Amino acid sequence: MPSRRIAVVGAGIAGLAAAEYLRDASADVEIFEASDAVGGRMKTLTGFQVPVDVGAKVLNLNAHTELLRLLGRHGLLPRLRPLGGEYPFAVWHGGASTMVGRTPPAVLSGPLLSWRDRWAMLRLASDILTHLGRYDVDHPERAPVARYTVDELRKRYPASFVTEVLHTVATGIYSMPPTHAGAAMLFNQFLAARGAPGANMFYLAGGMGSVAEVLAERFGVTTGTPIDAVERSRVGYNLMSGSARFGPFAGVVLALPAPHLARMDLPAFADPVDSYVRAAAFSQQAQVVLQYAEGARPGYPDVYGVAFRADMLTGLAWLSQEDIKHHGMTGVTGPCVHLGLTPDLSGELLAADDETIIEIALTRLRRCFSAVDDGIVGTRVLRLDAAMPLLGPQLMAVRTQFLAAAPSGLELAGDWLNSPSTEGAVRSGRRAAVRVLAGMGAVR
Repeated sequence: MPSRRIAVVGAGIAGLAAAEYLRDASADVEIFEASDAVGGRMKTLTGFQVPVDVGAKVLNLNAHTELLRLLGRHGLLPRLRPLGGEYPFAVWHGGASTMVGRTPPAVLSGPLLSWRDRWAMLRLASDILTHLGRYDVDHPERAPVARYTVDELRKRYPASFVTEVLHTVATGIYSMPPTHAGAAMLFNQFLAARGAPGANMFYLAGGMGSVAEVLAERFGVTTGTPIDAVERSRVGYNLMSGSARFGPFAGVVLALPAPHLARMDLPAFADPVDSYVRAAAFSQQAQVVLQYAEGARPGYPDVYGVAFRADMLTGLAWLSQEDIKHHGMTGVTGPCVHLGLTPDLSGELLAADDETIIEIALTRLRRCFSAVDDGIVGTRVLRLDAAMPLLGPQLMAVRTQFLAAAPSGLELAGDWLNSPSTEGAVRSGRRAAVRVLAGMGAVR
């Protein structure tokens, strides 16, 4: 009987979702993870008064159907909690924070947008509805704006609307530089949420990383094992980690971002897969967590999340107050703030020490809010060298050919192969599982 032993490299949500689908197909799955913890960007930090999610923090019930299926299958749906507050988000600009409504009518009628921006928003919505059949979360390359970056949308819409609104969404929500982030990604995410990104918003009690932890418990994951190379042989594939060899495997799913693949010694990908991998680009981000003491009153607005206007030279992309999100959790006595620096500033700081990054972050916060230094009792710095996939026009140009490539015993998974979200990662894991099972015969 042919071997059905399959390796998954990377225990983020994409790799774990691939393992789930493979196990359902009766494959013998082994998972390898370079770090000491599972989850990848969908990881939850402990050691603070509340869980702090590194990547995905909330989910929209309209836009996360495959993720919800996984939650239901593993008994996690009862952990979902609605994100409270009529105005859970705000945008900081002009020296003040402006509340953002949950629904399109609330956004259009609120104080955030000028009248000119409101007309531009209506025009954008009309354009999307006119070409609705060409927008598909699994096929951003089909979108009419696939050849544009977010910044290049100024060719279609007023420049002020693009720079003040769409730039802010790209940077303040998705941590992407608008000069490189694909416009199709932005429009598809808006549609997936059915035009109401602030509505139907939930978080997971215990942290979003608990999804990865529950899946990892089912399979068992070999952590602390960075895979340096994949060797193809007559009988399958072998994985190399230093002097250790694992295999042979009938198939391998590489659930890693493209920059990490570039550091590995891999069998050559044939075009168009090679072209797609080479064209894939990611943003970088430095993040800081600040835990405040009981009774501390830093001057942040009374909302869960703040996006910083992209035209303001703050160096800040977004800020979330995790104690507000987990407001019903026992033992929470002080604010816990998680912030992300802009991709441009982050690129300059990834090699800096923790103290430097924290001081720069506090310097930027002082420009916006009062008393941000008072009562800090704990800090942590995170460095993401592959924070978010950009899915820019260069990638869209080769995506149709990439999707049509014949399956093989060596497949890829990750949100950079679908859409930059947890849902995109889960969907890519399913696709990789189907393809690797179909392509395993190619190595025998």
